[in-house]
Amino acid sequence: MPKVLIVNSSVPTPLNEQVESLPLITWFNSKCFSSAILEPKQWNSETPLRLKSDDNIEVLLPYDYYVIVPIDSIVRIESQSNECSFLLSGSDYFTASIPLANIADIFSDYHFIRIHPSHLINANYLKSFVQCNAFVTLSNTDSIPVSSENSERIIEFLTRQNII
Repeated sequence: MPKVLIVNSSVPTPLNEQVESLPLITWFNSKCFSSAILEPKQWNSETPLRLKSDDNIEVLLPYDYYVIVPIDSIVRIESQSNECSFLLSGSDYFTASIPLANIADIFSDYHFIRIHPSHLINANYLKSFVQCNAFVTLSNTDSIPVSSENSERIIEFLTRQNII
């Protein structure tokens, strides 16, 4: 299974260039990808690629398969049991066997909000929030239900961002 490497969006992705290190937000193994755009690359260099974060270092060795995903390209994450589908800007997606609670903890510092037990959204893609009907609309036109206990999180987030 290829490794999905989630990196900070301010860092250029080294798809065709030699790089010694990149800041790493997190990584995990993926089960499937939606298109050739997300087709896993193979690390062919004899020099390992070291992706660094405060908590861990992930090293890509020769012949490891990987995909680098900037965190700001993730629009939303939907969970079914312990499997998550990551929907990216455009129509690409990938799935991974990782609990949504783990992702929500890791992504909380990157403007992601848990709006429902099975949905995590990137607030940068939030287009509207309809409190009376309890749903949000994202800039890609997805409408996501908001659980009653999580609608306060959205209001709190929007207030902190001086949006409302």
